[in-house]
Amino acid sequence: MSYFKRIDGEFNLPDSKEDFSNNQKLLEAFKHSTIKNTQVVGAKMMEHIGDGMDPKAVFDYMVGSRLWELGKLHGIVSIAANAIDRMNSI
Repeated sequence: MSYFKRIDGEFNLPDSKEDFSNNQKLLEAFKHSTIKNTQVVGAKMMEHIGDGMDPKAVFDYMVGSRLWELGKLHGIVSIAANAIDRMNSI
């Protein structure tokens, strides 16, 4: 999705209680979480590979489950973005 282009950009994150009822602010929080967790997993993967571990073993045993969780988080972002767009078009 295009939000990955904002990897070093600013996100309009919720900062007050009322913001948590704003769909766009919640979507921003999920996007931010997806990008930051992707960076953490990527750094961890490169760290293990840099230490001489087999890349397949790193993926299978060290970061595979985190990547699976990231896939689910990205799915939430995609579905929520589509739902919000459809609700706004009604």
